[in-house]
Amino acid sequence: MFLLFLTIAFIVWCLFYTKHHGIGKFIYESSNSLETKAAKLIHVAQTKNGEAFSYLTNHQPSKPPMLLLHGFSADKTIWLKYAKLASKDYNLFIPDLMAHGDIQYNEQQNYSAYEQAKYVRRFLDIINLKEPINIVGNSMGGMIAAILAKVDTANNDDDHKAIAINKLVLLDPAGAKTELALQRKQEEHNPFAHDSVDESIAFFDLTMHKPPFVPPAVKAYLAHTNFLSRKEQLTHMLTDFFNPDEFFDVPFTTRANHIILIWGKEDQLLPVSDAQHWENLLGCKASVLCGIGHMPMVECPKQTYSFIH
Repeated sequence: MFLLFLTIAFIVWCLFYTKHHGIGKFIYESSNSLETKAAKLIHVAQTKNGEAFSYLTNHQPSKPPMLLLHGFSADKTIWLKYAKLASKDYNLFIPDLMAHGDIQYNEQQNYSAYEQAKYVRRFLDIINLKEPINIVGNSMGGMIAAILAKVDTANNDDDHKAIAINKLVLLDPAGAKTELALQRKQEEHNPFAHDSVDESIAFFDLTMHKPPFVPPAVKAYLAHTNFLSRKEQLTHMLTDFFNPDEFFDVPFTTRANHIILIWGKEDQLLPVSDAQHWENLLGCKASVLCGIGHMPMVECPKQTYSFIH
């Protein structure tokens, strides 16, 4: 009985009180492993022409393909809750973007959304998906998805890599050239540059209005690994990515058969007012989710999936 009490007390301490780095890492990796299995995903690492690709897939080639693109500073595991729902209906491919997750950072690399889109095109080449594909992108991933879908009237060098798209789904996408974006650029606003664990944890809470429970130890672990140890890297990457000169400011045509725009009403990173700009850009109506922040696929995966499937 005493041993049982000690075991329960230790579990409670691990889940609710400690910020121990090692415990946070163990809980985080164990949770991701369980969710990956629940979504029937496997991890694949490939290299082509010296370039690394790391992705999750459920390997269901008989089902329509769906590509999931994460946002800035996140990685492929941000989609696990959503993937558990989508896995039964789609052939999922969930890559790490350049310098995210398993993909190494290179200080000589340009990390603009357009360079990320080229990387995704190369990824699509190596997995050889049947078309048309479905693309779901959140935040920076949403902007990348829009770039992939945009009809290139300039007929530039990348035009031959155009892909046929069935559903283009944008979840709180970045990339609208708004007054707020111009102001943030002028102020050199960088919400991803942190100097303490507490600052990173505050940012974590800022990204979602209704976040799932995350133990303090996991938050502290992610603060160190995702932000504090990568401050210079994230500063470089955000400078490349957050370039309003490359943002969308006039309506454009896409190759998508269907466009779905979803926004969390309580988004504190990209305010819901941005949804109107995207409505004008794409000629569609946004579905605004009350009580939801910047990452609908994490905060309300079932509701989000119901709009998409």
